[in-house]
Amino acid sequence: MSNQIAENFARGSRYSCGKLVSCGQLDLFDLDPQRDVGLCRIVECMTNAISDLPRGLHFVGSLSPNLPPDPCLELKRVFEHSEGRALTALPCDPDPRWAEGYLRDTTGTRPEVFETVHDGGYTGYQDMRSNKVRKRVELRPEHVSANRMPELRRTLEAFRIIRSEHKELTDTRLQISVPNPLDPALFTFPRSPGNSLRCLDVSERAALDEAHELAQIADGDVVWQLENPSVLIGMNMVRMARLLRTWLTGRLVGQVGNLLARFPGPLLLLLHLCYGGFRHQEWFTPRSFGPAVKFLNGLRSHLRSESVTELPPVHHPTAHGAHPPPTARQFYEPPRNLHPEWRMIAGVVMPDDLEASLATLDKMERNARRETYAVAARGTGRIPESVAIQATKAMIKTAVARHDHSSGSTAADNQTAVARSP
Repeated sequence: MSNQIAENFARGSRYSCGKLVSCGQLDLFDLDPQRDVGLCRIVECMTNAISDLPRGLHFVGSLSPNLPPDPCLELKRVFEHSEGRALTALPCDPDPRWAEGYLRDTTGTRPEVFETVHDGGYTGYQDMRSNKVRKRVELRPEHVSANRMPELRRTLEAFRIIRSEHKELTDTRLQISVPNPLDPALFTFPRSPGNSLRCLDVSERAALDEAHELAQIADGDVVWQLENPSVLIGMNMVRMARLLRTWLTGRLVGQVGNLLARFPGPLLLLLHLCYGGFRHQEWFTPRSFGPAVKFLNGLRSHLRSESVTELPPVHHPTAHGAHPPPTARQFYEPPRNLHPEWRMIAGVVMPDDLEASLATLDKMERNARRETYAVAARGTGRIPESVAIQATKAMIKTAVARHDHSSGSTAADNQTAVARSP
């Protein structure tokens, strides 16, 4: 197999087989270098092809709030700003209100089911609407569903139109974000964790019903981005209590693992970890990647026990709220222990500081001993469109940067000057 054929194969299959060849280890394929000379050469070509490819671009968060509510225009705008670079998927999440939108438009419009305990002003995480289920009401999936299917159908149709018009998008899928059902359960009953847990099963059924309904028409064209702020937030809340932290980590691993295992087969997945970002406010200030690594290694083991063989790429956040990525060396050390099958999406890009973005990416890749699968900036749906465009340009420059991890140098020709241009 020639290098060109291997490169084409790698580009077309980067999502599905990238984890197998990104480590460059023949033992992942159970090959004998002397017996399987031809196959070893194929694996070597695939490994070199993928390692020579620029990192992909990954968009997190919704689109800018001042864009018109037209999925065709939204999708085309993201594609054009990406300048033909490889995308993990093409996103279209038009609602920048996030938790506020869910509480206002879902639980807030069903007074026959939910009674308002505190009518929040939505100025921050501590000022959200708080609810309780009315007496003699049995909570059902339709009570907590956001009823997005009409909108998702329109978005999928628009995506297929855009993809048919641009051959560069032939192998690209549509990204649909869905919160871990634990998050809307916690936001619905923020003053009653017990009610949140009792609501969790209903929230999971609502999310899975939506996924199965979309899978019937998706035909392999959709990637679900499962957003999980509750994972790192929860682990931070018990960080000082070792036994409680171990117990909670196991519960979170089980909850996310069981959910992933129940998603319909035709849908591909991306895993999104974050520290929260409502109105540019993080829930807490992270200290290191340690909790994320502990969670992901546990999740891998759980998914293997559920016979899930394909680990989704996972977004690792560095920036939090309105703050830049931490600079402390020890923050980036835990990924040394991250299992090599995890493909990392590096949330390192700062729209106005490419030099810092590159330095942060270098720290992540050095410690993780792998090149990241893609790079991302903070959620572009909560910043002006002009800044979102600047963020995309910075993502592109960061994605194509080459790092020499043996010498500590970064080959990023003229990158800083370009990144600071509008």
